[in-house]
Formats: sequence, C-alpha cells, structure tokens
Amino acid sequence: MRNRIGSLLLFLAALAVGCSDDDDASDFGPRFCALFKPCCDKAGLPGDQSTCRMLYGSARPTSKSLAEQCLTEYEALANDPTFCDFSHDEPESCQKAFPDGSGGKKPGETCDNGSDCAGDSTCDHDFDTDKGTCAAFVLVAEGAACIGERNGSSSSWSGDPQQNQITLCDYQAGLHCDAGTCKQRSALGQACSSAHACVDGAYCPSGTCAARLPAGATCTGDWDECSAETHCVDSTKTCEPRRADGEACMDSDECLSERCSEGVCKYNPGLAGLALAFLCN
Repeated sequence: MRNRIGSLLLFLAALAVGCSDDDDASDFGPRFCALFKPCCDKAGLPGDQSTCRMLYGSARPTSKSLAEQCLTEYEALANDPTFCDFSHDEPESCQKAFPDGSGGKKPGETCDNGSDCAGDSTCDHDFDTDKGTCAAFVLVAEGAACIGERNGSSSSWSGDPQQNQITLCDYQAGLHCDAGTCKQRSALGQACSSAHACVDGAYCPSGTCAARLPAGATCTGDWDECSAETHCVDSTKTCEPRRADGEACMDSDECLSERCSEGVCKYNPGLAGLALAFLCN
C-alpha cells in the first residue's frame, strides 16, 4: 500500500537529514512543528516537540522563498478539519524546498526507493533483488485491466506492473478491481461477492447488495452489516449507536473512532500516527 502519509514521512526525513547552521532556515522548524501541536493533543501524544524542533530547526531548503511558501501553504492546510488525518496532498513548494531524493527517474529505470521516482509513481521491488524498478500509478476506466485500486489517498495492489504501470481502479468513483478487470461497484439489489464490491452504505448478505442496517435493527454479528455509525451488540443482537470521543467504552467496536483506550473512546490517528511520531516528540 502506498499513501500520502508515506510521502510526508519522506518529506520529514528530507528535513531531518538536510540540516545546516544557515540562519535563513532557523525559524522553519519551530513554525512547522507548531502547526501539528493540535494534532498531538488530539491524539493524546506527548507534545513538547523538543525533538521535532531540534531536527527541523536547522532544515536546509533549496530556497528561502520556497521554504516560506511551503510554510504558508501548510498554514492554510492546518485550517482544514482533515489536517490531522494527513489526507491532503503534499504542497509542491515543500517538495521543491526539501527534495527527498533525486525524484527524476522515469518508469522502467532502476531505483532504491519510491523517492527516486518522478511523479505519481513508486519503486516496485522483486522479493529476490535489492534493486527495484520505477512504476507509474495509472487510473484506468471501467473494462480495463487492473491490478489494484486507489481509494482516496491510498493505493493497494497485488501482482506485477505491466509495462512499468500499476493500473488502478478509482474506488471512490464507483469502480473496483475484480479478477483483473475494472468493474462498476454493485448497486442495491445487484449481485456481489463481498461488501467491497457494493456501493457505499451497502453490504453483501447472501450474494446480493443490501443497505446496511440502521440503529435498532436486529443483526447477526457480521462486522459490516450495521451502518458505519452503529455496531452489532452481541448480547442483544441489535445495531446500536457507536460512541463519540470521550464517552465510556469497553471495546473499540463501540467507538466511532474505533479506538477504546483506558475505558474511553479516543481519537484514532490511524496511519497518521506514524507521521505524528516525528512531529510530537
């Protein structure tokens, strides 16, 4: 799986290794780290950020103006409610100010990691070799051959790229990769092989897409039969509302965040926690 959190981690690594005593960049680290302090608090992570400021306080940009533009664009992103989820695209100015690698290799060229490859691509590795080959992500239309899917900010695939292309179906656009071919996701009442093959808000009981069950409905315990805002309670076999952050819980299934910690529903950073580990300590 490849997602934009991975891109951010590469960007953060570039900041950490690209250090200098240059006064031009001395305020970048503190300003950059401060943008993520609310995310640290929300995730319940240590937030003194002393390590963050130390690592990124001496970041060396290729250009002072690009570094300032990078900060300005991040400050704008910080106002977005999804900022702490790291679902946003990395500002191009940041990639230019703090390049994470050569980033200029074309599909088919040898690479060590994804940062070597240009554009929307990755370094595809064979299990029996140390080196990989740059392969481009390509969204394909219904009926085209595919080896995976893109769902929002993440891509997943299995199998080998063909002609150095990783062909993906756009899941959010209503497509999924079924037996190597992009197909429309099934509507309510249509045949299905799994809930993944159905439109949003549906599951696949007995081979046919059906609407997920609302609060109060009787359920059997299948993980996907109750609506996203509810869960199936084993003791009552009833779909009951999930609980908001701060409410008491005994199991993560009871929480909207799907994270129950110390008897309380808490914000779940998910994969974003990997990036926050760099930014909160």
